[in-house]
Amino acid sequence: MNIRRYYIPGAAVFITQVVQYREPIFRNREHVTLLREILHNVKALHPYLMLGYVFLFDHFHLILQPTGASNFSDIMHSLKTNFTKEYKNALVCHRLNP
Repeated sequence: MNIRRYYIPGAAVFITQVVQYREPIFRNREHVTLLREILHNVKALHPYLMLGYVFLFDHFHLILQPTGASNFSDIMHSLKTNFTKEYKNALVCHRLNP
């Protein structure tokens, strides 16, 4: 599927991100905390205003407004890449140190 994205400078965007296989990973508060930390870190790399958010067990919604040279695709790419990396690291560490 080829999705056309429109980038309008200064526009706020509504984003829904679903977890793979709709796994309810955000039932665990530590994973929600990790997501919030990654959102904060990404904001330093790709500035944006967070206008609203909702975290549910298997997905989340964001309303954000990019404020720098980055667009919402850059922001989400960084968020997904960094969260996945840190989430997997946390799972490995938890298995090693229950």
